[in-house]
Amino acid sequence: MIVKVQMPLADSRRDAQALVYNEDRSYRALVPVTRTLSGLMAGRPKAYLHADIVTIDGSDVIEFGLEAPWQEW
Repeated sequence: MIVKVQMPLADSRRDAQALVYNEDRSYRALVPVTRTLSGLMAGRPKAYLHADIVTIDGSDVIEFGLEAPWQEW
């Protein structure tokens, strides 16, 4: 699926979270801003990424993939 990732604009705390959701918003989550996510975002406040939801130890976890083309939503 393609998700939109919106980074926090004024939050540089270590526990900062990014907003992640798909087009119809059937998936929405706040995820920690990790080094991996920061690298994918490359300093941008928002971007569209390919992502998969996987279950690890009974919990759903989002795994980000490559950047997706810009979406109009």
